Order: sequence, then structure tokens, then C-alpha cells
Amino acid sequence: MGQKPTKITKQWADNPFKILETPRKRLGITDPKKASGAVNAATEMALVHNFFVRILNCIYLQALNVKLDKDIADFTIFMYSFCLAIHEHHDNEEKLFFPWLEDYIGTKNYMEKSVEQHHAFAPGMKKFEDYVNALREGKEEFDGAKIRALIDAFAPILTQHLQEEVEAFVELEKMGDKINWKSWNKRVSDHAVKTAEKARTCISPGHH
Repeated sequence: MGQKPTKITKQWADNPFKILETPRKRLGITDPKKASGAVNAATEMALVHNFFVRILNCIYLQALNVKLDKDIADFTIFMYSFCLAIHEHHDNEEKLFFPWLEDYIGTKNYMEKSVEQHHAFAPGMKKFEDYVNALREGKEEFDGAKIRALIDAFAPILTQHLQEEVEAFVELEKMGDKINWKSWNKRVSDHAVKTAEKARTCISPGHH
């Protein structure tokens, strides 16, 4: 008989930044076929956003625990991959996914609030990214407390955005049949699979 698996009593990646409740769960919908296209798309988005929140939580929680040079090198790659994934995700939204959606709706800049929020957390995230790049290049010493401080400067705006963007998609229910969600989802997932950065990030940047 093998050993019993260790019981996990603490969910390390669930804090300090809040994990999003998916729209389907909030509405008590267990069968995606019974949800609207907007709610399903918003739920897919929430799941991808939770991926980012969990990584951010991992970085924040473990930054003070990383001591060995080998671990610092690996942790730096982990942080760098997070930056790449966020950029890829938001660039695709701004350049492709949102414009495609706005074409269906017939309203240009409908997702402008989300784009503005991208710009709102960008300066703080750039400082974090600059520090990560300096670590990669050996120009800075690893400092877990500094990493936390840099995250504290942009994470509240980023996590607020991740929540509100999901709600913006739920609100698209009012558009009814104007949006062909099946077609939009296919365009998004096809592009994500085709263009995802596979060498340094571990998730497709799309919503599906």
C-alpha cells in the first residue's frame, strides 16, 4: 500500500488577492447549455483571470521564502512569464477580441472602460517588470520585500479590472442575438491557440 496523500489544509494561492466567483456559479447554473452566451463567455474570462490572480498570489506569498540562487533564478523566470502572459492577454483583447465583439454589437469602443483600466495599472506593472528584467540581467539583487511592494502598487487596480471586465461581459446579455457568441469564441480560441507564447508562458491568452 502506498502512503496516504498529505491533506492540504491551506490554499496558498487563494490570497491575498481575491479569487473571482464565476458568473455561472453565482447564478447557480451547473449546465453551460442552460446559460446565455454572455454568461458563458464571462465565465470563461473569469477562469482565465483567476489563473492570473493565482500566479500573482503565488509570487506575493513566496517572494519572502526564496533564498537560494537556483530558486531565485527559477522564481525570476516565473515572474517574467507572468508579465508576458498579462501583456499577451491584454494586447489580444485590445487589438482583436474587443474590436471583434464591437463589430457584432455595432458600437465602437464599447469596451473602452476595460482598455482604460489596462492603461491605469500599466505604469505600476512596468516598474515590477523593469525590476524582474533587471534580476534576469544580473543588474539587481533579489529582494522579496521589494517584490511585494511593487505588486502592492499595481495589484489593486489590476484585480479590480479583472473583476469588472467579467461583469462587463455579463452585461452583454442585454444585446441578445446581436452577438454570435459561438463564432466569437471560435475566433478567440483559434487565435489564442495559434499565437500563444508556448516557450515561456503556460496558458493561452484567450478566454476559451
